[in-house]
Amino acid sequence: AYGPAFILDKQEFIVPKRTIMPEEADSEIARFEEAIGQTRKEINVLKEEIIRNIGPEQARILDAHLMVLEDPMLIEQVTSGIRRDRQAAEYVFFNVIKQYMQALSRIQDEYLRERAADVNDIARRILKFLTQEDKWHDLDQLQQDSVIVAHDISPSDAVGMYHQKIIAFVTDIGGRTSHTAIIAKSLRVPAVVGLKDATLRVSNGDFLIVDGKKGLIIINPTPPTRELYIKEQSKIHASLEKLEDLKDL
Repeated sequence: AYGPAFILDKQEFIVPKRTIMPEEADSEIARFEEAIGQTRKEINVLKEEIIRNIGPEQARILDAHLMVLEDPMLIEQVTSGIRRDRQAAEYVFFNVIKQYMQALSRIQDEYLRERAADVNDIARRILKFLTQEDKWHDLDQLQQDSVIVAHDISPSDAVGMYHQKIIAFVTDIGGRTSHTAIIAKSLRVPAVVGLKDATLRVSNGDFLIVDGKKGLIIINPTPPTRELYIKEQSKIHASLEKLEDLKDL
């Protein structure tokens, strides 16, 4: 794919430390439980949308998110932390989830290490409800077909992109077994993940060529390189059209 770059800048949540009175612990725990319920509802709506528009197989990716929400150890650590430390729900949750993320990032197995993205995704959703702040970029603002460039794209963000003006995406982190890469393949969206510093090298509006086959991106290519890739894209489209004609025979 080729087109202008759109840098997806997701600001990190800043979770301030807020001390509570002992008698406020129950209401903070109730707030945490409500945020989990709202997040579960949001994930289930998204799951239904994926089943409708992409397929049940891809929707199973969100089962990992739902499992995090059902994790009794996580819930226990947060609720006991609220009572013990006398801190607000979002602060305790933020610190507990950071420990989970650090533990996952140290695992040698690539597939399990990539699950940190799922935990991060669900954590952001819970924090969004707890802090009543939504810092997710609104992709509905896209006016033209664009190549999304981001530090990371969560699995649920990736599935939400199928009806937007997104022709490809590029990330700094991630690997072949990341759910984001798997979803990109299902959606037939060219993607290159794990480039380490794409967000530093690419500027908004730069013309990008995304070569998912070779795993590379070309920033502001020369006219001959553009021509080469336009021909390459035409070949791929022609090949797919032939397969479309043959698949029902």
